[in-house]
Order: sequence, then structure tokens, then C-alpha cells
Amino acid sequence: MNRWTIAIVCSCALGGAAIAGETAPGSTTSQGIYRLPFADATTIKVFDDFSTHRPLGRVDLFAVEGQKPYRVVAAAAGRVMAIQDSYGEQQSGRAAADCHNNYVWIAHPNGEWTSYSHLAQGSVSKLAKLKAGDAVKAGTFIGNEGAVGCAMLDHVHFEVAVPDAKTPIDSGGFLLDNEGGKRERNPQFCHVAGGLVVKDATYRAAACEGSVPSASMAAPLPAWAYPWDPNFKVLPDDGVPRHVPDSTATFTLTQVRDLFFAPDWHPEEHPPMPDVVARGRKPDVLACGVCHRADGSGGPENARLAGLPREYIVRQMADYRSGARRSAEPQRGPILRMNATAKATTDAEIQTAADYFSSLKPRMNIKVIETETVAKSHVAVTHFVTSAAGGKEPIGVRILEVPADEAQFELRDTRSQFVAYVPVGSLAKGEALARTGGAGTTVACAGCHGPELKGAGPIPGIAGRSPSYIVRQLYDFKQGTRAGDGSTMMKPTVDKLSTQDMISLASYLASLKP
Repeated sequence: MNRWTIAIVCSCALGGAAIAGETAPGSTTSQGIYRLPFADATTIKVFDDFSTHRPLGRVDLFAVEGQKPYRVVAAAAGRVMAIQDSYGEQQSGRAAADCHNNYVWIAHPNGEWTSYSHLAQGSVSKLAKLKAGDAVKAGTFIGNEGAVGCAMLDHVHFEVAVPDAKTPIDSGGFLLDNEGGKRERNPQFCHVAGGLVVKDATYRAAACEGSVPSASMAAPLPAWAYPWDPNFKVLPDDGVPRHVPDSTATFTLTQVRDLFFAPDWHPEEHPPMPDVVARGRKPDVLACGVCHRADGSGGPENARLAGLPREYIVRQMADYRSGARRSAEPQRGPILRMNATAKATTDAEIQTAADYFSSLKPRMNIKVIETETVAKSHVAVTHFVTSAAGGKEPIGVRILEVPADEAQFELRDTRSQFVAYVPVGSLAKGEALARTGGAGTTVACAGCHGPELKGAGPIPGIAGRSPSYIVRQLYDFKQGTRAGDGSTMMKPTVDKLSTQDMISLASYLASLKP
């Protein structure tokens, strides 16, 4: 067999997965969650990340520790689409068009392809014994790290892309119709904090459940559940002390925006906050009570912590710390803060915070309304607010969750209330899914979360929780970006859920008393 083999397998061989003709800009993150493309336990370093690589939109990784020769593996399950491993010359300094690179392209069921370039001569066809059309699993050996072609050192040039369906790559292994890197996707990796690798950082390759982008993972991100606008302009502090109803306390806007100060409007309603909750620890441990509120009530932008099992809180902090718990929208501020804070927080501080929040009683603070139309809205940093200009629009396939009183919410008042507008019929459908599993669509919730869905032992309660938060968690479990210990139990729950199913479940759960 000629060692230069290229074959384009029709989409039916990939389970019918469509390769999108319409693509987002090249800065879009990958839909799939991939494993680092080296054998387990290999320590790798990032030579260039997605933003520093030239041309933009690719990632260069090289092994620094592990079993030699360094073995390159498939980042996810898929089918080999193209192989070139006959070249043996290092050609650093040449123009890309003049380089002869060795490479492997693999297509995945979600429509994305991954590329592995500069592999050692003959290592794909002779050592890995692969040919175009072969099916591979995540972690399948595909060749050895090399420096063949335009390479300064032994490394793997890794890409995630959505190629043109008819003419995906040329004979040199380069993507066609890729001006400005428009087909490139910033690869999300499991076991990497925030999902995205960073130049000069080191990571350890390991297997992970979330590394296989299945056909069920192809549902688009429900962006409405992940609101994030870091460029939103907040009102400047005018120095005037603010008040909230039924409180004698006063705080300025600067105080309530201080991430190391949790404003306590109603101290009589909860025990004294421990230091880590009230003030955190500068410079890296943010005060828990700032985002999650002094009484743990939280909001649609994060999680309610009040009444969660102590063991559950501790376990989640461990998952945030390790990177096992991430987000399907990896650039969103709240998840990045949690990953960073968890790494800086000591075990003793985590135990103290868990003791405090688990001792608190959750309160009902969400009103669910079924509707066909909603007020127009926009994102205010981390959450939605209704637009001052007014106007109505169809609700469509989404939940619109907004503070009942935006000013009160912005002041982090623990008594803030929220309204969740949901599509008509969501409550009844959600109740059926939660109680019965919907004839195999999911699993009845009471089996794990207790008969009233208020929790059971170390399993958290899900009644009365923010529906936006619930949708984010269901989607993150399905995508594999939430991959901690509890994710295995959640897999049969989320595998068959559509976005509409998630909306219905979340709507029903939010309507219950916590």
C-alpha cells in the first residue's frame, strides 16, 4: 500500500453527522471536548496556543516527560479520513506551501475534524497500522511525535476544524476554503482548567469520558443559558449609600462590587459568616458570599449553596480545582472565577465554607410563568435584564430568567426575587419527565434526589433551583464539560435530552419549593 493515502468518507459513514456549511468565526470554541493527543501520563507543554500560533487557530504541543518515543493518540472517537507519513525531512524555515508534512485527519460524529501533523516517518502506517477509513477510539495510538516538515522541534501540530463538506483538504493536508482561519475551532480539552490550553503551560495527558464527541453532543450551545458580556458598562459609583427594603444597612456601589466583601443586608437571618465567606483571602480567594450571597441564595448567574450537602460542596470544589468541572462556554466569567478560586482555596477554608452553607435553609425565590411572548431583554455582564426601551418578542425555545427588581439584585440583596418565563406547556412536560422519565427519555429524578427532590444524603436537592442554572448543568453533563465523580450517575439522565426537554425539566424543578 502506498503510504500516502487520502480518502474522503461520505457523511453516512459518520452516522449521518452533517458538516455545517455555515460556520462561526475562527475564534469559536470546539463543540467537542477532546483529550490531549498524547498517551496517558505524558507531560506536555504548549509551544503555541490558539491565539499565539501563526497562522492563528492552531495549537502546537510537545512532550516533555513520559515513555519514549512519545506516542500520539486520537483525541476522540472517529474515522480516519486522510494519512500522510512517507516524508522524513525536517524543513524548518520554508514557506508552508513548500513543506512536506506528515499528518492524520480524523472526522468525528459531531462534524468536527482533528488534525495531527509532523508525525514521525512511517509511524502511522507501519507502527499504528492505520489506513484511511479506519475507525478509532479516543486514545487509539496513531503515530509517534516527530519534526517532519515545517517544524523547529519534535511536536504535534493539532487542529480542530469544520471542513468544507465536498473538498475538505488538499493533498498537502491543508484545509481548503479556510481564509482567515474561519473553519478552525479553539479546541476544548478535558482535564484542562477552563478547557483551553495556554502557551508555555504544562499539562498531563489522561483519558476522560468527555473526550468522545458523540452524535448526541451535536446540539448547539443554548447561549441564553450562558449569558456573558464582560464589556457591559455598569453605572459608575456616585458615592451615594444604597439601601434595600427592610434593612438598616447601607453600602456604596464600590462596596457591593468588591469581590472581597460580601454585603450583609440582613445579618439577623443567618449565622455569622466565616471569614472565607465574608471576605475571602486576598489576592486569589474571592469571598464566597459575594457571588453566592451572604445566605447562600445565589442567583441565575451561579448556584444556590444554601442547604447543599456538606460533602457535595467539598466534592464540587475538588472538581473545580482539578478542572473536572468546567463549562460548555469556557470563556464565561463565573466558571473561570470558580476554577481559579478553587485552586487557591485551602482544604480548611473549603471545609469551613461547606459547613456554613450546608447549615442554611434555602428559600423559595423564583416565580415560573408560562408565556408565548416576553419583554425584550439584554445581558448585563452575567444575567439577563429587561430592556428599558420596552417591546415584546416571542419566547421561542429558551428560558428568560430576570430579577424582579434589578437594582435590588445588583446590590446583592439576599431577599431578591426572580421571574422565569418559560414556553407554554413546559411545566406539565417537565413534571412528566421528572416523575416518570418520559418513557425512556431520561431517568426519574426521585431515585437519586429524593421523593420531594430536596436531596438525599450527599446528593443535592434540585427543587426550587434557578432554571437557567439547571439547564447549564444538564447541558454541561451531556457535553462532558462537567466530568466529576457524579457525572457517571448523570449520563443516562442527559444522553437523550433535547434542549426542549432540558427547558421543561428546569421549569418544573424551579416551580417547586426547595
